[in-house]
Amino acid sequence: MKLRKLIVVSVITLSMVSCSKTNDKTETTDILKAPTLSTKKLHDSSSSESKKDTSVITSTIVVTTSKGIFEIGLFGKEAPNTVKNIEELVKSKYYDGMLIHRIAKGFVIQFGDPNTKDASKKSLWGVGGETWDKNVLQDELNIQSPSAQRGYEYGVVAMATTGVKNSATSQFFICLESASQLPFLYPIFGKVTKGIEIIKKISVSPIEENSQGGIPIDPISITSITLQK
Repeated sequence: MKLRKLIVVSVITLSMVSCSKTNDKTETTDILKAPTLSTKKLHDSSSSESKKDTSVITSTIVVTTSKGIFEIGLFGKEAPNTVKNIEELVKSKYYDGMLIHRIAKGFVIQFGDPNTKDASKKSLWGVGGETWDKNVLQDELNIQSPSAQRGYEYGVVAMATTGVKNSATSQFFICLESASQLPFLYPIFGKVTKGIEIIKKISVSPIEENSQGGIPIDPISITSITLQK
């Protein structure tokens, strides 16, 4: 499955990349590239403005980074399995010590790969992740849910995938401005409720550009993520 964006010149994806063998060398491969447009987005901007945010926040996670603290409200009624996966990973301190491995300017901020704890695995950043119970996490993509009707607005939080069904694990992304153009393929499970200024600060950090956007030149660490009920 390929992600098709509405900005024709953009080649940015929301995938966890896979590894492939090329001439006996392991290298990361971007498995979701589609600079052409044929997938209609969830809704147009005019309809988005008329949709009220009625998503219910059932719990909150507090993300402490080297750039500051922000909070994410979780939609436990709309995406119960996805939220449970995040909550259990947080409770096990799974994310503590990771780095933000992807900033796609104006598009997304992404993290949740344990490989980022090891600088020697930099070529694999964006590949790693697991669910809390090691089982497959079913995609929760209910088009009728309030969050789906709002779409990938600025500050919305959704799961990253490998581009195939039910492939989300621990990586997720925070939407920036142009993420609103995305088709509804990535389970939405929350939104930033406090500290949006920290998101803005992170989003403009200098990056080493690559096909996924870029890795921050100055590492941005996740000191801790804690759960508040």
